Amino acid sequence: TLLHAAGPLVPADVRERITAAIAPGLLSYARRDLRHHGYNDNHVTLATAHLVLTGELTGQPEAVEEGRANLLNFRDTFLRRGFMHETNDCYIPHTLYSLAAVAEWARDPEIRSLARACEERV
Repeated sequence: TLLHAAGPLVPADVRERITAAIAPGLLSYARRDLRHHGYNDNHVTLATAHLVLTGELTGQPEAVEEGRANLLNFRDTFLRRGFMHETNDCYIPHTLYSLAAVAEWARDPEIRSLARACEERV
C-alpha cells in the first residue's frame, strides 16, 4: 500500500528495493489458515491485500488469484451468515483498510468490485 499511496513520490531505486524484498515470500500468504472461514477476518484481509496488490505489482498472477479466492470466500461468508466474525473496534480498522486498499488500487475490476462490496458490508 505504501508504493500505491505514495506513487511517484517513491524514488525508483527505493521502489525496486521494496519490491525485491516483498516479492519472494508473497505466496506464503496463500495459506489455508489465511482464508476467510468465519473468524480471524483481519489477518485474512491483510493477507488478501498483500496477495492482490503485490501480486499485480510483481507480476505473480497466482498470488492475485489467491487474493480473488479470498474475496469470494469473504463475500460468501456474508451471504451465508450476514456478518463477519471480528466486529470490535480493534480489528475492524485492519479489515476495512485492507479492503479499501484493494478496492482503490487493484487493477482487476472484479477484484476491486468484490473488495468494495465486502468493505460496504463491513
